[in-house]
Amino acid sequence: VDPCRTDCPYPFSGLAGVGVALKLALALTPPEERDHILERYLDLAAIGTIADVMPMEGENRAIVARGLEILEHAPRLGLRSLLREVGLEGRPLTTSLVGYTLAPRINAAGRMGRARLALELLLTQDAARGDALAAELCSLNRDRQAVEGDIFQECVQQLDRSPQQEAVLLAGDSWHQGVVGIVASRLSERYSCPAFMICLHEGIGKGSCRSWGGVNLFRLLEGCGDLLEGFGGHALAAGFTVREENIPALTQRLRQAISKARREETFSAAPLVIDAAVRPEELTVENVEALDRLEPCGQGCPRPVLALLGAQVTGLSQVGRGRHLKLRLEAKGCQDRLRALQEARLGMERERTAMGQRLKECGDEVLASEREAARLEQRLNTGGMEEKQILDKLWETYELSHSAAMEQRLELESAAKANRRIAELKREISGLGNVNVGAIEEFQRVNERYTYLTSQRDDVQQAKGELAGVIGEITREMTAIFSEQFRLIAASFRETFLDLFGGGQATLELEDEGDVLGCGIEIKVQPPGKTLRTLSLLSGGEKAFVAIALYFAILKVHPTPFCVMDEIEAALDEANVVRVARYMRSISDKTQFIVITHRRGTMEEADILYGVTMQEKGVSKMLSINLNDVAQELDIQ
Repeated sequence: VDPCRTDCPYPFSGLAGVGVALKLALALTPPEERDHILERYLDLAAIGTIADVMPMEGENRAIVARGLEILEHAPRLGLRSLLREVGLEGRPLTTSLVGYTLAPRINAAGRMGRARLALELLLTQDAARGDALAAELCSLNRDRQAVEGDIFQECVQQLDRSPQQEAVLLAGDSWHQGVVGIVASRLSERYSCPAFMICLHEGIGKGSCRSWGGVNLFRLLEGCGDLLEGFGGHALAAGFTVREENIPALTQRLRQAISKARREETFSAAPLVIDAAVRPEELTVENVEALDRLEPCGQGCPRPVLALLGAQVTGLSQVGRGRHLKLRLEAKGCQDRLRALQEARLGMERERTAMGQRLKECGDEVLASEREAARLEQRLNTGGMEEKQILDKLWETYELSHSAAMEQRLELESAAKANRRIAELKREISGLGNVNVGAIEEFQRVNERYTYLTSQRDDVQQAKGELAGVIGEITREMTAIFSEQFRLIAASFRETFLDLFGGGQATLELEDEGDVLGCGIEIKVQPPGKTLRTLSLLSGGEKAFVAIALYFAILKVHPTPFCVMDEIEAALDEANVVRVARYMRSISDKTQFIVITHRRGTMEEADILYGVTMQEKGVSKMLSINLNDVAQELDIQ
């Protein structure tokens, strides 16, 4: 059962203790039942392998990869409760999420002397009990962090007063045995050397140590075996027991061994290995998500390290209550391109505004053109009636048909010549005797009017054709804009629904994709554990939850500086109220939310609470509470 023994023929020696336990369980199981046992316990084997920082190669990769797939569905009620408590339910799990979020909370029980809590969490068949245990483990982890922080600060102050060379070795009788290993890890990173922490009790010291720079701790402790009561571990982390009177000799021998190894260059500071240099335009969401295909990552198979060369820090801010740093970088040589992109974005915004104004103006022009077309149509009808009256008069007075009158029409170059010609005709007509000159003049006027109205009619027909083309172009532009915005909001809605519900699916669909601007929008959702249904078939609470998810999805696509919400979670149960409040906090970097509520879950997630009290004589008073200030004053998390 020990693959690290030199006489063990097993081909893979990198198994964690939990991996060895899994192999022993399989060996004791009849062959036909081994697949069942493997699927039943792979989630626990994966958590243990990740938590022990074992090399992510060989069998360990297979154990962790399949174990994470099983863990995502959380067949154990206790683990499902813990995933939900830390906000990982329904999310794809990676070694980083397990190693930095899930495992520390499970380990916190043992570190704080209450290991049975973690055992009960893994074995419970009661969902409510699982929720309570998960909450208690998270509370213990916060206590562990506080104790760890106090010990770390005490050690830093001690080393500032009395610096140490080659290695850090500290002993104390008031430290918590369960957290000194983590403190040793932080000290080794801070001082760039191996760190040894010893907890003293009645003359016996129990130590934890963490490596740095390639130092093999197990070999170091082997060389000090005569000074130790016992030891165990591996190259990067180990534990040991030593009598208090042997600590000075142990300290001297460890420093001598490390100094000798440094002189012989048997180890050195681990270099920062860069896997690839990338250009800024290659850092897209799609390319970053593609790196997940390299999972599981860990010791021996780290996540890729990418270098953005020539970058400068243009802004930084603390996040996670000061535990992390958020940077804004500017890549050398890309400033002009970034400025061009920003200008292009502003240009697009201006163009969109201009397009909206143009759309409004076109709408006004359409209305004006329709009124003008109606007026010209009326004039055309009037001209037609006048033409008929003229034709009737020509026939009644001169017995001339329209074609006969057109045959006698004369082409004239100008009005002056026309007037002179008319005068000549009048004289000729006078010479002929009594002629109805007035009828001839009337015919001339009517003919001119007919020609004018015919030209107006042709202009109206041409204007109607051009207007139809403009309306078609605007409709196509509006359809393209709406389709793109609908696609973004639909994608955001699917993601937001999944985050809020912790599972299931949701879609926004157009009722008629051939009529984007005129059709309705159908909402279909499938809450976790239920079938796909339309919005009308959901319960009141589910409808409210879907409406909230849709509103958050729209905010993520088009964020606003402020958002005031009035009792939006009134129809939700307490668990969903907490979900909504936590999600609202997760997107509050772009939108400041002001929530009117009476629900405790929402209040607990707020940064500042406001209330109004009515004093005597009708004078009201505004009260506010900054929860972070109160927590700091009371020294609570």
